[in-house]
Amino acid sequence: MTLPGLDAAGEMSARIRRHDWAATSAGPIESWPTSLRTTVGTMLNTRYPMLLFWGPDLICFYNDAFRPSLGAEMHPGALGGAGREVWSEVWEFTGPQVEAVMTQGANTGFDDQLVPFDRNGYYEEIYFTYSYSPVYAEDGTVGGTLVVCNETTTQVISERRMTTLQGLATAADPHDHDPNGAAAGRDLLAALVTSDADIPFALLYDVSPEQGEAALIGTVGIAAGSVDAPWVLDLRPEAPAMPWSDAVRAVAERRRPFEIHDLHQRWAPLPGGAWPESPREAVAAPVGGSAHAHSFVLITAVSARKRLNAAYRRFLGLTSDQFSAAVARAVRRHQESERAERLAELDRAKTAFLSTVSHELRTPLTLVLGPLQNLLEQPDTAGSPEVQSAYRNARRLLRLVNTLLDFSRIEAGRMAFRPRPTDVAALTRDCASLFTSLAAARGLELRVDCAEPVLAEIDRDMWEKIVLNVVSNAVKYTRHGHVGVRVEHRDGSAVLVVSDSGIGIPSDEVPLIFDRFHRTLSDLTPSVEGTGLGLALVRELATIHDGTAVVHSTPGVGSTFVVSVPALDPADDVMLPEPLDNGHAIDVDALFDDAAASNGNGAEAASGGAARVLVVDDNRDMREFLARALAPLAEVDLAEDGRDALIRARRQSPDLIVSDVMMPVIDGVGLLAALRAEPELAEVPVILLSARADHESLIAGLDAGAADFLAKPFSTGELRSRVRTNLAAVQLRKARAADAAEALRRREQQALELNDRIVQGMIVARMALDAGQLETVVSALDSSIKGASTIITELLGDPAGLLRSTPADLEMNP
Repeated sequence: MTLPGLDAAGEMSARIRRHDWAATSAGPIESWPTSLRTTVGTMLNTRYPMLLFWGPDLICFYNDAFRPSLGAEMHPGALGGAGREVWSEVWEFTGPQVEAVMTQGANTGFDDQLVPFDRNGYYEEIYFTYSYSPVYAEDGTVGGTLVVCNETTTQVISERRMTTLQGLATAADPHDHDPNGAAAGRDLLAALVTSDADIPFALLYDVSPEQGEAALIGTVGIAAGSVDAPWVLDLRPEAPAMPWSDAVRAVAERRRPFEIHDLHQRWAPLPGGAWPESPREAVAAPVGGSAHAHSFVLITAVSARKRLNAAYRRFLGLTSDQFSAAVARAVRRHQESERAERLAELDRAKTAFLSTVSHELRTPLTLVLGPLQNLLEQPDTAGSPEVQSAYRNARRLLRLVNTLLDFSRIEAGRMAFRPRPTDVAALTRDCASLFTSLAAARGLELRVDCAEPVLAEIDRDMWEKIVLNVVSNAVKYTRHGHVGVRVEHRDGSAVLVVSDSGIGIPSDEVPLIFDRFHRTLSDLTPSVEGTGLGLALVRELATIHDGTAVVHSTPGVGSTFVVSVPALDPADDVMLPEPLDNGHAIDVDALFDDAAASNGNGAEAASGGAARVLVVDDNRDMREFLARALAPLAEVDLAEDGRDALIRARRQSPDLIVSDVMMPVIDGVGLLAALRAEPELAEVPVILLSARADHESLIAGLDAGAADFLAKPFSTGELRSRVRTNLAAVQLRKARAADAAEALRRREQQALELNDRIVQGMIVARMALDAGQLETVVSALDSSIKGASTIITELLGDPAGLLRSTPADLEMNP
C-alpha cells in the first residue's frame, strides 16, 4: 500500500515504512488518522530537523535532519519509542513542555537551550533552538506535539570559547615585579574561573630542567597543594610516579602539547567544573619558550561532556598561546621597567653631575672673569684682542654653565617656582628693550608692541629667561629686515609672539627645534654660535607655567615663536614689575657676545710669509686666534664654513688648510671630501681641528684623508709645530716638483737639438749624394751620428759605450 508522503526517499522514510507500528499505540500505518499521516509525510519531506510526539504514549517520529542529534546511542531505537522513556534523561525539563502542548494546546519555544543527554556513549553538552507546536486530530483535540528544532551546540560553545580567549587577552594586570611572567600566568588562571564549562580546572607549573623539578605557580578549579595538584613535581625519570609528572616531563623535553586520555583510570574523581562528572582527558602544553628565562607548562582539563576533537584542541592551543603571550609581555615589561630604571638612574646621575660641575665651574670662572675685567679696565690692555676674546668667551662659558644649572634644577625638581601676578607686557617690553642697540648694530628694525597690559601669574625670573632666549635667537638668525616682539591676551592666555624676517627653519627641523642640544645645520643657517639649550630651556620654563612653546616657520621667509601661559582676569590687581637688576644685564651681555662672536669674518688675511694657509672655523674668536697664531708662519686667509672655504680655495689654491670639524653648511669632513674631488685642490693638505679627543675621532679624521688631526684644546706651540711640519712638506714637494720640471725642460731641449742634428746631417748627405760626393755623405752622416750619440748619452746614459764607438771600433762582418 502506498501512502502519500510516506514514500519519500531517505533512511527515516524507509524505516518508518518497515517499522512494526502495530506493536505501538499508534497502530498500523493503514489505520493512522489523516492528521498523523499528513504530519509524518510533511516531516519526512522537509530539510529542517523535526520530532513528533503522538498519542497518549507520545510515540516518537523523526526525520533524517533530526537523526544526527540522536547520535549512535539513541538511533534508531528512539523511533516508535515512548517519549517518556526515550527522553528520560531530559524529561524533567522537556516533559512539562510537551504536556502543556498536549493538554492546553500551548506553543512554547527556546533559543540555545541546554538539552544534555547520552547520544555517543557519554552524557553530552548539547544545545537546541526549538519550538513545540500542537498537531490537531480529526476530532479537534490535540493529537500530538511537533518539535521543530535546530542544534546550536557548535555555535554556543564556539562563542563561549571566543569569550574566554578575549578575556584572557586582557586578563594580565601590569605588575611592578614579574621577572619571569609567573604573576601574569596567575592572572590568566584567575580569568579561567568563569570558563569551567570548557576548562574544569587548570594548573601552571614552572619547569626547572637543571633541578629536575617543576614548581606549581597557580591553579584554578582545583586545590593547590592537594594530592591532585602537588606543589612540586619530581621530573627525574627514576622518581616515583606523581600526578602530571609524566606529562610535564614530556612537554618540557619535546616543547609540544601532550594529551592524557585516561584521567578517570589514573586518579580518583577530579573536579568537573560546571559539570558533575569527572574529566576523562587533559592536555599539557608549553608556555613561554627559549626566549624567556623560565619555561612553564599549562595543564588544562577537558570537559567531561565533550570529547577532545580538533576544535577543542584548537581552543586549548589558543588558550596556551594566550598564556605565552601574557608571559612574554610581562617579561618584556619587566625588562623595559628595569631598563627605564637604569636610564632614570643614569639620568639622575647625569643631573647630579651637571649640577655639581656647574657649581664647581662657577668658582674658577669667577676667578677668570675678575682679572680679565680688570685688564679690560687698564688703558694698556683694554684694546688687546686676546684679552677681549678671552673675556667674551669666559662670559659665554658662564652663561652655558648657568643654563646647565637651570636644567639640572628642573630635572631634579629643585627649580624654585615663585609665581605672582605680573603685567607680562610691561616686563616683556623691558626685556626686549635691551636688544635695541644690538639690533641697530646689525641693521635690524626691532618692533616692540607691548603697550596694552596683559596680566598673568608668572615667575618673573623665568619669564625674563624666556624672553631673552627667544628674542636673542631671533636677532642671531636674522640677517636683514626686522624682529617683532608683542604680547597679547588671547583665549584666556598671555601670549608672547616673537617674529622675524630671518632665514627660517627647514620643515624637517621644526619638530626638533625645542630639543636639547639641537642645532639647525643647513645651507640657510649662518655661522651662529650656540649650544642648542636656549630654546629647550624656553619650553621647559613654559611647561612649568602650564603653558606651551611652539614655532611656525617658512625657510627663507622667517619664523614666529609663540609662548603661551594662563592669563589672569584683567580686572585683577597686579604688582607692577620692578626695574631689571644687574643680573639681567650680565645675561644679556652674554647673549650679545654670542651674536657678536658669530658675525663677520674677523681679521682678513694676515701677511706673514710666502706660504698661504686657509683657516676655516665658524667661531669668529677661534678664527682670529688661529690667524694670530699662524701669522708668523704664513699668509693667513679666513673662511667661516666649508662652503666659504671652497670658494676661497678655488679662487686661490692655499698651501695648507686648517679646518674645524663641526661647522654648519659644510663641515670639515665634507670640505675634505669636496677638496679631494677636485683635481686642482686634491693635493692640498688639511689639518682637522676637533673638540672630540677620543681615538676613534682621530682614526676617522685620518681615514677621511686629513694630513693631521689636532684635538681641542691645544697650545699655540703645538699648532705651529704641526703647521710648520706640513708647510715644510709642502715646500719640499714644491722643490721636488720644480727640479723635476727643470729636468724635463732640459730633456725636451736636448731632444730638440738631437732632432736638429739628425735633420741637418740628412740634408747635407742628401746634397752630397746628389753631387756624387760619397766621402762627403759619409762624413756628414758620421758627424750627425756622433752629435746625436752625445745628446742621447746625456738623455739616457750609455753604460756599454756603444754610442761613443766609431765604425772602425766595431768588428764588421759582411
